[in-house]
Amino acid sequence: MTEANLIVIAGPDCGREVTIEGDSARVGRSSTNDIVLRDESLSRFQCRLSFRNGNELWVSDLGASNQTLVNGREAREQRLQIGDIVTVGNSELKVASDVPAGSAPPVAATPVADGSGPDLFGTHASRQAEAPSTATRSAQRSNRRTFLWGTTVAVIILMVALGYLRRPDAGPGRPDPAQPNPPPVTPTVEPARLLEMSYEKVHASLENIFRYSLTLNAGVLAIEIDNLANDRHIRKETSVADSTLRSLAESIRGAGFFELQDRYIGRQPSDHDVWDLSITIGHLTHHIRVQDRLEPDDFSATRELIEEFGKNQLGLAAISLPPDQLISLARDAALMGQKHYNERNVQIGNLWRSIKKFGEAEWYLESIQPKPDFYADAVGGRKQAERELNTRHEELMFLANKAAHNREWENAALNLETARDLIPDRSDKRYQSADKMLLDITHRREESK
Repeated sequence: MTEANLIVIAGPDCGREVTIEGDSARVGRSSTNDIVLRDESLSRFQCRLSFRNGNELWVSDLGASNQTLVNGREAREQRLQIGDIVTVGNSELKVASDVPAGSAPPVAATPVADGSGPDLFGTHASRQAEAPSTATRSAQRSNRRTFLWGTTVAVIILMVALGYLRRPDAGPGRPDPAQPNPPPVTPTVEPARLLEMSYEKVHASLENIFRYSLTLNAGVLAIEIDNLANDRHIRKETSVADSTLRSLAESIRGAGFFELQDRYIGRQPSDHDVWDLSITIGHLTHHIRVQDRLEPDDFSATRELIEEFGKNQLGLAAISLPPDQLISLARDAALMGQKHYNERNVQIGNLWRSIKKFGEAEWYLESIQPKPDFYADAVGGRKQAERELNTRHEELMFLANKAAHNREWENAALNLETARDLIPDRSDKRYQSADKMLLDITHRREESK
């Protein structure tokens, strides 16, 4: 078990002591972080403090808009020493200790006033003695824990010995039947983070600014897209299954992202392009920034993998198309939806097809502002078709149940077949309900023959 202590020496949480236990701790403004600071100037996910090579304390910036500094200098990934000051937002955290728990260095000697000496906890009895340093206070805390633990163990041994003497029938190899064996204690291990990401892409020119942001935290994927030229603004989020995250993590590991350098910076005369990507898999964290130059192949492969993942999870396949093309596709879908609705009595599945086409038109226009004039017609057409579909399905199921009650198996089966064909989607619960009842009716019909 590794442990480190930091003290907040500036910011809203000034005076607070922060303890890092386990392999790592994430710092930021979001309540989902391991260490939450009330500093509004922090990013939601600012940096990560982690142990490497056993007991080396490191800080890793997570692509925050406000940079993480160590001793006043920008730090992407840097080892920390006792006394280092980590600046995040308007807050400063000073490293007080960075050693494995139980193996703290000895306490540095401090002057002792005449007639006074150290008490049981290693502090001086004299109130006039110089206040110990931060590192000394940390070591004293370690000594206090060691003393208390030793005292506790001694008391337990004494109690066991007294109990042993009081029980004449107790002895080696003779368990006490009145005291059942306690269950084995399983050590608590901090779970490794499966996959976390913070990604931002920005393209800025004299004509437009395009920004794409993706975050993945605690299994929740969130994407933001802003395109000033056509006033498109998209905000979406969804939960992602652990199995999907494991698959993506394996793909990222194989893409070579963690072998790349931290920075690839170039120059461009006019346009400005930035890709900023931070990925954490388990206890492994890497942050890369590519600016105004061609992307390295392994970075490009990882970025495209992540963007495709986000597009599939949130249904954002249309974001890469220009607005004019999206409006054209939406108009064609709306016209087809109206055609299916007008022919709803020609073919049993046309009402369902009408709903799908109207919904497709809405999907194309989701990021378009202002909406074209036919948008309201598409929304109204979908709602009208849905109402009619539900009404017809309920009527058919009612007639099927009535016929089954009267043992009119042929009539019941006919209504169920129509109810099932009305919604030609096997994943729809209404289809499944009609199909399940139809199987039972078919069995009863065969038995009645």
